[in-house]
Amino acid sequence: MTEPHGLINGILYATQFERTLDDEVVGRIARALIEEPILHLTPEQEYEGIVAGLRSEEPLTGQIPQPHDEEAVREFLGKVVRRLDALRPWPELPIATIGPEHWTEFGGARPIARVQVPILDVQGRLRAVFHRLDDGHDILLLRLRSGAEVALITPWWVGSDDSALLLKSQDVPAQHVIEEFRAATGWGPDDVTPLP
Repeated sequence: MTEPHGLINGILYATQFERTLDDEVVGRIARALIEEPILHLTPEQEYEGIVAGLRSEEPLTGQIPQPHDEEAVREFLGKVVRRLDALRPWPELPIATIGPEHWTEFGGARPIARVQVPILDVQGRLRAVFHRLDDGHDILLLRLRSGAEVALITPWWVGSDDSALLLKSQDVPAQHVIEEFRAATGWGPDDVTPLP
């Protein structure tokens, strides 16, 4: 079960300046939950988290200042749940972030490509942030629609800000993953170069 408070805080943060929590806001939030998941959650986990929050007796409005009272927020979140149901089946995202706590699973990952895109552009395109490791490297973990899991890590080469694309599984053809990664990000062969 998804812990609901961080998720609901994220939703309320995005709506705190809305004068009314009308159908337009309900639709915008429901689409965003599907297309830009919060906290590395899947849409199903987000859905479960909202439902769990609505079932709880704990206040949902205490942590994010806003003009809407508890009753209005609960009514709004109920509408978001119903809108999410109406949007089923949810599309599989071409690329999704994985939490940095999964980095330990990438111990045997191999570098398959050089990503020659500035880190800020990567974060902007993927709507995700790199996480700093204790050794000074920055990582961003991703899951592609095929299920392949990859990591972007920088710095990888001395004197370069380029990122290495690491492939977690040894059983997946690197070229297929590179092509899927390019398609998901919109970057071409000059941006994502296979390594020998």
